[in-house]
Amino acid sequence: MRLVVTPLGGAGRTARQVVGVVVEYLEGGVGDPGGGVLAGSAAPAAGQSLGDGLVSYYGDSTEGPGRWIGAGAAAHGLDGVVEREPLARVLEGRHPETGARLLTAQGSSQREHLASGTAARFDEWGQPLYSVADSAVLLGWTHGEVEELIASGGLDTVRVGGARLVPDGEIERLLEDAAGPAVERIAAAGDADDWLTGPQAARLLGVSARYVRRICGRGETGAELDAQAQLRSERVGDQGAFRIRRSDLAEFAANRKPPVARVGYDVTLTTEKSFGVVMMLAEPVRQRRFVDALRAANDVAIGHLDRHAAVGRRRGEVVGSHGLVGATYFHGTSRGLDPHAHHHNVIANTVVDDEGGVGALDARGLYLHAPEAVALATAAARWELRDLGLGWWQRDDGIWELAGVD
Repeated sequence: MRLVVTPLGGAGRTARQVVGVVVEYLEGGVGDPGGGVLAGSAAPAAGQSLGDGLVSYYGDSTEGPGRWIGAGAAAHGLDGVVEREPLARVLEGRHPETGARLLTAQGSSQREHLASGTAARFDEWGQPLYSVADSAVLLGWTHGEVEELIASGGLDTVRVGGARLVPDGEIERLLEDAAGPAVERIAAAGDADDWLTGPQAARLLGVSARYVRRICGRGETGAELDAQAQLRSERVGDQGAFRIRRSDLAEFAANRKPPVARVGYDVTLTTEKSFGVVMMLAEPVRQRRFVDALRAANDVAIGHLDRHAAVGRRRGEVVGSHGLVGATYFHGTSRGLDPHAHHHNVIANTVVDDEGGVGALDARGLYLHAPEAVALATAAARWELRDLGLGWWQRDDGIWELAGVD
């Protein structure tokens, strides 16, 4: 057996768009909500980030519904058969029931409440509403930058019980702006020779003003420019604020690589060709034994990762968590429809740490402990099939193959 860890994500797409592709295949048939950009793309090599190859990567056959795996899933009340909406929500980093975005609630009275996230309220349609402070955390901006955007009319808010709250749709719009192409938006907003302030440039790029100040500091007029990391600019006024020509901002946007939306990891447990062929040729009652053995082996592998690799990071230090949040799907063939039994274990890029805060999974643990997990899975599969008269042999690289049947 082999255990391959592949990041699920894509540059130039929001988390929602990447999740849509994954969920559409696993829960509803192959399709590309993005308008066909992904179809026909070559599948990525193991370890590559999945973007345009996502549909090709999932071009194999799903055998039955998915089921929830991981202690983190159980902590969220997720058990049994996977349903489309909760899966999409957890991969987006949202609470599976309410849809509220989960984030580390620093200083929040709701910090210890696993099921809350930090949505302050919900509107009449059940959509989350966020405080200005939590909106800043979600966007990676400062509180002042969000306030400035609200004051300029660039971010809509609603009043609920005297509190000023930001609708989830507004957060999603800004995240889409940050992920999508900004060149046309910048050029259409005015003349090429217009001077823009840092906050104006930030709004057009869909990033924080702090980020714009940083890249302007690297690219003041006269400096040797790195087109992806520096923005040509000038300092003006007593405070030394930056100003940027619209044409320079558009050029920077054209060269800038959008951030990768990392929604999770596919931990794929695969079998060797000899195993798949014997399984395919077996009579139904024995074929069922192979399927059950692979399920047990997969559970052993994920259980090991759940105990040893389900960690996050807090202030640079590795911390424990409530466990992995994932869903597993059994597939019977390869993309070429050859016999190739394997499991796709889709692990969300979100963990609830040992203090109740929510953050990204420290995925280094998945790679570190994968060899142990697959060794245990191989032993489990051989044990489950011990009475079928199978012969085994070990290759030079340590992989176990079926030698045949008696």
